[in-house]
Amino acid sequence: MAAVVGAMAREFSLPDTDARLRWLSEFHRLGPAVLVFLPSVYGWRPRWQLWSILRHYDHFVTLAAEVVVVSADPLPELRIFQIRRGFPFVFLSDRDGEVAQSYDVRPACAGTAVIGTAGILRHFRTANLGWRTSGPMLLRAVRGLEAADRLPAAR
Repeated sequence: MAAVVGAMAREFSLPDTDARLRWLSEFHRLGPAVLVFLPSVYGWRPRWQLWSILRHYDHFVTLAAEVVVVSADPLPELRIFQIRRGFPFVFLSDRDGEVAQSYDVRPACAGTAVIGTAGILRHFRTANLGWRTSGPMLLRAVRGLEAADRLPAAR
């Protein structure tokens, strides 16, 4: 299934750095989910992307947006990276790259997605790893959501 803006986001589950299985729907339940797909968190380009988001993290929190990093790195390495760098984001391990590929993020490429509270994909971008995702760009995508996509969905 391809990533199509305006369509339902593909549900998935992946382990987080505490080895707990996490579902996409739990991240966009109370506010938008911001997914950052990286082939690895190591290297200056991925680190630059994460630092750019971190510099604006308070704004994401104010907008009730959950930042989720999806990486092919193994869980122990992700946990060490997260703790040493002090990133407050959720890190998920997509070891086989299946989830990233289901969102049309090719191996060795990066991507971002913003999903509203109803589970609709509202922003999607992918490119080779030389492309930089900036915190301000993702904030604009979250701020550009309609009110219905920012508020908890009626259940």
